[in-house]
Amino acid sequence: MSSQGEDIRLEDVRYDWSDETINDSIMDEDLLHVYQPFLDAGAHLAVLPVARLHVESPVAFPGGVAFYAPGEVDLDQLNVIPNRSDTASLAEHSSAASGITQDTLDRHPVVVLPCRFDWGAFRSAGHRTHLAFIRRLSEEVDLLSLNCVRFRSCRLEPIDDLPAHAGQVASNHMMAGALLYNGQMKDSRIVGGAAFTHYLTRGLGLPLDHLEWGAFPRNGETGRVASHALSLYASLLESDNQTARFMQALSLLEFLASPDEYQRFEKVSKVIARYVARDAAEYQRMLTRFHELTGMKEPGSGQIVGYRTRVVHMGSRIEQLLPSQEARKQLFLELDGYIRPVIEHLVAHSEMSFVSYLEVREKLRPFEQG
Repeated sequence: MSSQGEDIRLEDVRYDWSDETINDSIMDEDLLHVYQPFLDAGAHLAVLPVARLHVESPVAFPGGVAFYAPGEVDLDQLNVIPNRSDTASLAEHSSAASGITQDTLDRHPVVVLPCRFDWGAFRSAGHRTHLAFIRRLSEEVDLLSLNCVRFRSCRLEPIDDLPAHAGQVASNHMMAGALLYNGQMKDSRIVGGAAFTHYLTRGLGLPLDHLEWGAFPRNGETGRVASHALSLYASLLESDNQTARFMQALSLLEFLASPDEYQRFEKVSKVIARYVARDAAEYQRMLTRFHELTGMKEPGSGQIVGYRTRVVHMGSRIEQLLPSQEARKQLFLELDGYIRPVIEHLVAHSEMSFVSYLEVREKLRPFEQG
């Protein structure tokens, strides 16, 4: 028996799912045919609804992830065992009460994720563990696909086209769910409930387009840094507090400049500027601008005018420092313009060890060394 309070761990699934071999086969509505190599390797399948995502035809991404339009795949073949409300199992009763059913999934775009986990632990787990597992599956979808999709398709301003988290449904914003299929037992179960704390409502959501697989981080040390940066960027997009978003953007720049240790922003600014500046004059302008964004003092009076110091130590809000909506929009577009080239560069070199990547980075526009 599984402990009611322990999370269900996901393990790696090893199968060569390549861009060249999968794009034709995912057009098949027969999921068992598409994913048979994963099932043969001992994987289960997770099928999650995704609200606020507009899918017209199947789209495959690295890691075995594929998205389908509503009703595009035949879920009947997965032999869903409906949850009963008259059961002695509190977890099953709670999932039944959530209203997440096979019909719910048929009415939403869905994402399919091959995953390996202890089926016995899943079946014996309590409702809270099931909710944590829905979030964990959603995080894995983010890591393998949606974080990169958000980065490629969205900007820090305006933010009005974000998809919901995998698992969330449009029919009841409080609820989320997942269908789990066991290839050996040849049947599936649905878990559902209030797994997330919030639901995005601004805008109509995101049309999902195919991305070249080279746009995704690969598995080197640098790729892992890039993947974490994409996660931080996705969190940044979801922040509806502009002051918090500003602070998160600066923190992301700090991470991009130095993923493994803290550095003063004076050093951070020199690293970031190398990715963006086209000549020595622009490089120096950027260093001055970064000082304005952080801890600058007015010459003579010594009055603090740096945005971050005003926010952290003086209680200011970005709306006070920049009363104009257009000025705030331009600030976030500016910050996006600093963040994006660094992540792009990390992804392009993501097969490298990070030590080797740092050697490449040192050669970037060396307008000022040290």
